[in-house]
Parts: sequence; C-alpha cells; structure tokens
Amino acid sequence: RPLPNFADADQIDWDNQKEFEFSYDVGLIPEFKVDVNSKIKVEKLAIKLDSKVIDETIDNIVNQNATSQQVEESKEGDFIAGKLSGEGFEEKDILLPTNQIAKEKKKFVGLKSGDNLEFDIQKVFDKDASKIGYLTGLKAEEAEALKGKFSFAIDSITRSVPAELNQELFDKTFGPEAVKDEKEFRSKLEETISQNYDRESTNLMRRDLIDELVNKFDFKLSREFVEKFIRANNENITDEQIESSLDDYIHDLKWSLIRNEINQDEKIEVPAEEVVSAARARLMAQFNLSTMTPELEERFAPIVDNYLRENNGQNYMNEYENLLTGKILEQVEGKVTIKEKKISVEDFNKQVEKRNKK
Repeated sequence: RPLPNFADADQIDWDNQKEFEFSYDVGLIPEFKVDVNSKIKVEKLAIKLDSKVIDETIDNIVNQNATSQQVEESKEGDFIAGKLSGEGFEEKDILLPTNQIAKEKKKFVGLKSGDNLEFDIQKVFDKDASKIGYLTGLKAEEAEALKGKFSFAIDSITRSVPAELNQELFDKTFGPEAVKDEKEFRSKLEETISQNYDRESTNLMRRDLIDELVNKFDFKLSREFVEKFIRANNENITDEQIESSLDDYIHDLKWSLIRNEINQDEKIEVPAEEVVSAARARLMAQFNLSTMTPELEERFAPIVDNYLRENNGQNYMNEYENLLTGKILEQVEGKVTIKEKKISVEDFNKQVEKRNKK
C-alpha cells in the first residue's frame, strides 16, 4: 500500500502537462528467517484449585439464584423499604440495602414495619457521596451537602434467601440431568472452572510466546514510515496517540509478518464454515444462549450472516484472522518448550491484573 508523496504536487501543470511523474513512499518488508524450535522457551501457569474456590463458586451460584422474601424483623444484609425525610430533603420512598451501611449498623437490625428510625446520614454512610447519592437519587455534590438527622419510616423488609442445592439448581446451572447430586455438582464445577482458567492461562502464555518470537526474530522497521502510514490511514489521530501507540503498533506489525512467514511453511487454512461457526458462538454468548434448537437456528442464521457482512466484511476478516492466529500458535506450541508452573488462583489473578496493566 504505497503512500503518495505530495511534496512536488504544487509544481504540476495539470492543464498543459502530457506526462506526469509521481513519487511514492514505500515500506519494504525486510528479509528475515524464522526458525521455531525447542530452544524457544515459555512458561504456562497451571492453576491449583482447592475446595475454597469451589465453595466460593457455589456461594455465588446460590446467591445469584436467590429468592426475595418479606420478613417481619430486619437483620444485616436485608433491604428496608420506607420513607426517608430530612432537613433540606423532600420526603421520598427509598429502598435501603443495609450492606451499604458503613457505621452504626446495629441501628438497622431488629427493625419492624411501622418503626421510625433517626440517624445521621453522613455518619452512617461515612461521608460516601456516591452511596448517599444512590440512596437519595441526588447528584454527588448534592448528596455531599446533606446534613443533620434523617428520619426513616419503615414500610417493609425484604430478605434475599439463597437457593437450595437441589436438582432445580443443578439443572439451571448445567442443563437438565447433567448432574444428579451435590457430589457430581461439585465435580462438574471443578471441571468447568479448571477449563476456564486453562483458557486464560493459555491466552497469557500465547501473549508471552508472541513477545518471545518478536524479540528472537527481530528486524528493523522504519519508524518514520510506520508513523506516516498510521497517519495516512487515521486522519484524526493526534500526536499524543501516535506517541503512545507507535511501539505497540510496530510490535503487532512485526508479529503479523512473523506469523505470515511461519504460515509459509505450515500452509494453514481456515474454511469459511469455521469462521461462521466462530461468529455464531460469539453471538450466542452475547445473547446468553447455551443451546440452539432447529427453530432458533433458522432465525439466528441471518443474524450471524449480517454480523459477518458488517463493516464491509471486516467482521468476517477479524474472525478469520483470530482463527488463523490460533491455529498458527497451536503449531508453534508443538515445537517450542513449554514449562508448566503451579500457581494458586489468588496468585494467578494477580498475574492477570499485573499483565493487563502493561
């Protein structure tokens, strides 16, 4: 994609000239050789799951599937509905989540319908304007200005009751009859969590592998031309954006060239049906669909087709490139040395957070 050079454009006599000479800036791919072998080493984190992780996951599931019940007397964690009034604040119906209270929590325990409670709103929420604003419906600066004692007339109390570990919950989580008791439920959860973490670990390892390949098979690219190329294809880009993203762009460009060089030997192809399948899976996840009936499949097919055609077919190319890169990396992984390192879930999450900040 040569870039026209307009340096001498103002000297051209467009009305009378019969012959024209145009100049272009061209970025040539340098010659380089890629030799992927076992001397290239990367680390893959192997996550150790313990019973605590499974227990926490079950707690999340039963709480996510909890039901709401009206109760006579409040305790910590309940939702209290009533009328809130105070100086400079017009009476308003509110729903107070007691788990948001920072101080004097005992005041909100043991309340019943018909009770009237007085409290200092700034003290109870520890001057947290965002929490006070959420409760009162005021903007942060208005919530910050609220002062003095507030009166809260209790209308009703609602408690979130965690779901029971029964067949209904098992079916809702994994599908009908996928598991039949708590032991199988825990086992299935462990399997699912392990698969999820393994995918995340593989993604991290592949990022490291790409960095290793770019560093090992390094070659020079003209920063001046790359910057000019970026500007030519992004009219509104600023100098600050160029400065902050140029190194990343050059890194990605080098990886793209290395990837293509590897594929010269591997000759990997991505059939169109695989692209469609990947797009379908992506859209099903967005629509929160786990299964597809024949009737739904018929209705869903045009949605997938429209998605792939959007942006002048760029969505199709993005899916294609992702699949191609994944297949090339699979081939590379079979030739390099991958060392596994056992790590706890907590430490793994710290690693993910740390790397995402880079």
